[in-house]
Amino acid sequence: MFDARINIRVGNFILTKEGITCYKINLAVCKNLTKGEGMKLGVFVSDFALTTDTLERLKADKLGIILVQNGVYHATTKENGKASSLLDKTPNLYALSEDIQIRGMKDADVDKRVKVVNYGDVVDLIFNEYDKIAWL
Repeated sequence: MFDARINIRVGNFILTKEGITCYKINLAVCKNLTKGEGMKLGVFVSDFALTTDTLERLKADKLGIILVQNGVYHATTKENGKASSLLDKTPNLYALSEDIQIRGMKDADVDKRVKVVNYGDVVDLIFNEYDKIAWL
């Protein structure tokens, strides 16, 4: 089981593949967190088999999806002629160029909705665009 602990201003919550669990905060505060009020959340997706239901439970004013490792297949692979449904979750989509190339694909193979970025760009995203980061 993968757990990512994310420190936020009003307490802690635990994001798992099953959803969001509140930890050491009251229920009213928890409900506000899962609504994503004022939150800018960047999510690293490293698995192609990821089901989008986990992302459905994440609420943020700004959601960014950063595709890394095998997650880059969401940006390049079509199943039955359709792009991954993950690409419909947010307009803020990024794929790591180095992970695309190491899998034998080209940046030109990436869906036009996804911005291809390098490691330096990812660092800039983490520090300048998003308040919180999660890894799925």
